Amino acid sequence: MNNTIIIKWVQDTDLPLTIIAQNTGISRKTLHNIKIGKPARTSTLSKLYLVYQKEIQLINNNLELKDTSMDISDFLTETEDDAQNSIDAKYVIQLQKDKIKQQEKEITMYKDYIDTQPLQKLQFDEISEDMSSTVQVRNVFSLKPMERKMSIGNGSEKLEKLLGLPKGHQFFAPNEWFTFDKHPVDAIIDQETLGELKKITRTLPSLFESLKFMVGNHYMTFPVIYKYKRKRVRTMCYLLLDWTSRPKRILTKTVILNENNE
Repeated sequence: MNNTIIIKWVQDTDLPLTIIAQNTGISRKTLHNIKIGKPARTSTLSKLYLVYQKEIQLINNNLELKDTSMDISDFLTETEDDAQNSIDAKYVIQLQKDKIKQQEKEITMYKDYIDTQPLQKLQFDEISEDMSSTVQVRNVFSLKPMERKMSIGNGSEKLEKLLGLPKGHQFFAPNEWFTFDKHPVDAIIDQETLGELKKITRTLPSLFESLKFMVGNHYMTFPVIYKYKRKRVRTMCYLLLDWTSRPKRILTKTVILNENNE
């Protein structure tokens, strides 16, 4: 294993640089420089290997996975100048302690989530919805704008009738990709509700990132008010976030609460 393998991992990994920076203490700017091919200090590469040993070893098909406790001096050959930048032993120990604490937090998260998961799934399965739909989400961790594609399951007729939507409307635009800010369905959602939905949208990348530590799916609930001309329909939307799928899927169950004329 040499420094080239570590650099290649940084350049090829799908992990966001922000996450790598948080886990290693290396600045995002330094990681970006490595990604675009600029020289990197051996001490920086050492930090990367210490935290992401298994991931880095996997890209080297000529080497078998080694025990994660291997000494960092076994694979890094430093020049005289690099030696001056070697990781201080106390820093390594502290970094390992911090990682252990983070792992302990994650284990606690696992346990808490597993305890509540069966109840949440049962509650979601028992919901008798008026309308169901599936929203696919892509470009979550990309520099491209996030996009969504909606497909209606069943029950849309009731909502359409209550709102008085014209026949042949394209507000749901099934099976077409749109950015989150330009989907046609926004035209029949109350402005206040739409503002809250956009706040949730901005948190989706970090939410999906955190869900990789979870077991099973994630559930959310929030009210949605639909509006068309002088018609308003209040609903409650129940979500199941299938974060393991590609693209990500959000399954929805919509319950109509009541409807009022303005």
